[in-house]
Amino acid sequence: MPRLMTATTVIGPSGTSRRYSSTYATRLFMLRPFDCDGCDRSFNSEEALQQHLQDSPAHASSFNCETCDRHYGSETALQQHLRDSPTHQQDTETPLDVFFRSFPVFDNDPSLSPATSYAKLQRHEGWRRGDAASEDAWDRYQGALENELHMWYG
Repeated sequence: MPRLMTATTVIGPSGTSRRYSSTYATRLFMLRPFDCDGCDRSFNSEEALQQHLQDSPAHASSFNCETCDRHYGSETALQQHLRDSPTHQQDTETPLDVFFRSFPVFDNDPSLSPATSYAKLQRHEGWRRGDAASEDAWDRYQGALENELHMWYG
């Protein structure tokens, strides 16, 4: 008794189509059941697919900095960028900032040296040598200056 065979049309990756017997088409697809969704390639084993995913530059992991629109090959490289890039530096409140801000009416200019800022503060407050307020401010200024040096230089 003759065996009945049905035909199956298979469309390949390039869009071309071919007619195969159902048995052959089934065997053809059973040989390549591991598809890469990212680049439309097929592999004969899970191991081959995994190696492709690991080694192919098209599938290289990318660690992105959305702020800078830059891409890095590793989490470590991205973390280094986030730590070192001036774009990501947070404004650090220093001990001297806190000291000068404790005088709310005084408009401190952080671009000036601490000594110049302190001299301006003395004039602003009208302190004289020996005044209790002047002595207290001087001690707090010296403490803030020391803490700032430790903060930046250890």
